[in-house]
Amino acid sequence: MYAEIAPLRRLPASLDFFDYEIPTHLSSQIRRGSLVTIPFKNQSLTGLVLKTKKHSSAPKIKSISAGLGYTIPPEQMEFLSWLGNYYHYPASLLLPFFIPEPPKRRLITPLPTTNTISKHQETPTPRWLIYDQWKTVKTLLPPLLQDSGQTLIIYPDQVNQRKLKKILLDLRVSFLDIPKRVQKNAYWQAWLQAQNEKIILGNWQSLFWPYQKLRRIIVMEADNPLYHRAEQNPRLHLNDYLWKLAERHKAALHLFSLTPPIHMMLRSLSEKAIISQAVTASGITLRDTSGQNKFGLSDQSLRDIHQTTNKTLIFQNFLGSGSGHKLIHSLQALLNHEFPEKSVVTYGGEALASSRELKTADVIIATSKIFLTPLNFALTIMLGADASLARPDYLATEELRRHIFKLKLCSQDVIIETATIEHPFWQTLTKYKEFYQLESLWRKKFHYPPFSQTYKFIARSNSAGDQTAIHEIKKLLPDGIRQTAQGKSQLLVKHEILDTLIDKILQKYHNQILIEKNPYYFQ
Repeated sequence: MYAEIAPLRRLPASLDFFDYEIPTHLSSQIRRGSLVTIPFKNQSLTGLVLKTKKHSSAPKIKSISAGLGYTIPPEQMEFLSWLGNYYHYPASLLLPFFIPEPPKRRLITPLPTTNTISKHQETPTPRWLIYDQWKTVKTLLPPLLQDSGQTLIIYPDQVNQRKLKKILLDLRVSFLDIPKRVQKNAYWQAWLQAQNEKIILGNWQSLFWPYQKLRRIIVMEADNPLYHRAEQNPRLHLNDYLWKLAERHKAALHLFSLTPPIHMMLRSLSEKAIISQAVTASGITLRDTSGQNKFGLSDQSLRDIHQTTNKTLIFQNFLGSGSGHKLIHSLQALLNHEFPEKSVVTYGGEALASSRELKTADVIIATSKIFLTPLNFALTIMLGADASLARPDYLATEELRRHIFKLKLCSQDVIIETATIEHPFWQTLTKYKEFYQLESLWRKKFHYPPFSQTYKFIARSNSAGDQTAIHEIKKLLPDGIRQTAQGKSQLLVKHEILDTLIDKILQKYHNQILIEKNPYYFQ
């Protein structure tokens, strides 16, 4: 007997697995999903058995060294196969998400290989839980933790992690908090423990772990871009695989969000999702600044800053703004001149104030980096919003709306300065149904995702070789389907299906480029 094994090692895109002989004394232990130790060149590696077979045509076949006593459940193996086919990635590139590297010294504790999922069990209807503050989360979360089976709670960043941990501790429930991946031994132990732990708290990579009785997947801040930008290679998008994963486990899907992305909302509606609560959006004010501003800050806003005794945030919207860093320094000089009695610090780009400075400052001028801090504000003034509305990017308005509601989450009052007060975006800002309807109509009209299939080719670096790869890919594409985006380092391709061409590009340029496939495609 032989086995196709993917080593836990990054391989070229053209290589997926290697054939190994199954020794007679291991024949009863080795099956699809088994973790094994294999000789690989001059070292010993951990590998995953993708399938077993009776014959092999490979020359000089080596034998499996040992079985590790761990077996990945069939649902996860099917999911691994689906993910590889969807993204055109070999299994070896995806394996680190599914299996952490075992420590050199470990106790072999066999995992159960059975799962209580019934083949006839239906996947529960997904739910969107749109919230406007953490008080809402505290109310909605506890009932979801009462049922039997495992509950996996996913967070996008440390701010969400800290708040979720506090909620769970206040509820006095036992939970597994998955450590950082760099803590290899602790990460491996958490991987073992998570198989049967009732409540698991982790980041997006925890979705790929082999749970035995997963019944609920709760995704906090499902609109957070970190869910599809955190990992550069491979670049995965939460909306692509989340639904398939829930289907594999027959698990209920609960998506908490401030502003659900359009592609996820449309997918949810197609799955007959239940929208449980709408955001209220109270405390958001538009200020018409046509004809009067100082570095984008109106006279009325200067008076508001003067009258505010608590912490104030000046949020500089960088979407579409190429000179934003200069503007931050100009704003700081202006505020220091206008309010010498107030301490003004900056938090954006390379100008990052320390944690102590942020806590004691009266006024903070910041970019979206401020969302990674646990700060709260009495007043927030948003500048540069109009730059997003003028930006030639179909995601710009969606990202702008998300920033506005995230600012409201950490501020009592939000004032948005705009010189385009009559723009349709502002008319639908606090009416989420109208916003989705209008935005969907525009995207459908101009054939933008999620109403068309796109691929984005991204140069790995600014090196001449990587930039040349993008240029050469342009020549490979058929006429009429090219569209460049953001200069020579990126190429956005709108086309229905380019699967055979994508495979060819990957094999030739996998060291020079990244490929990002757009979210769910609607006919």
